Amino acid sequence: MLLLSAKQVQYCQVAKRDPTGKVEVIPGISYYGKVFVRGEIFPLSQRNRAIEYSRQKFSEYKEKVYILLVEEKDRLTLWYENSEVTELSSSNNEYFTDFIATIDLTQLVFKMRGKQGVPRKKRRRGFRTFRESFSGREAVNWLQQYLQISREDAIRLGERLLDNYFLSPLTMNIRSFQDGEVLYRFTADE
Repeated sequence: MLLLSAKQVQYCQVAKRDPTGKVEVIPGISYYGKVFVRGEIFPLSQRNRAIEYSRQKFSEYKEKVYILLVEEKDRLTLWYENSEVTELSSSNNEYFTDFIATIDLTQLVFKMRGKQGVPRKKRRRGFRTFRESFSGREAVNWLQQYLQISREDAIRLGERLLDNYFLSPLTMNIRSFQDGEVLYRFTADE
């Protein structure tokens, strides 16, 4: 078991094949040639509990599986070595480019609207006030952090949310999702 900072690991996407042969793309970590999948998440305030839990898991696996405890900006995440997954990169596989297209938008919006989701508040633009709104930049930042994806993929995902009517731009002349100060609202909040 190792305790690392987020700067010491390389975040990536990994492909996991289930018994039926279906491939699922999930967040992963690459560390010194080994691939890890995400496990339990602890708030930073529970650091000692996270360390004890990871030691317990390491013992349960009879010290045959590497476990990383990675300290990120707002949490500690356990990552388990998994030799059954394949690290993906955009240049060498058929699944990576479709990752954004495979995300369940209904489930994602549920998370985005939750307590730990995208910060929504009342904002003013000129003489108008928009309740329960957020900027494109805030959405992109949240998507990057939550899904461990690139900024470009987060923008593509924002575009999908807009195209599928999960988001509404609060500026009439905006037709595409923008990473910036353009305001949006979840259509469920209208």
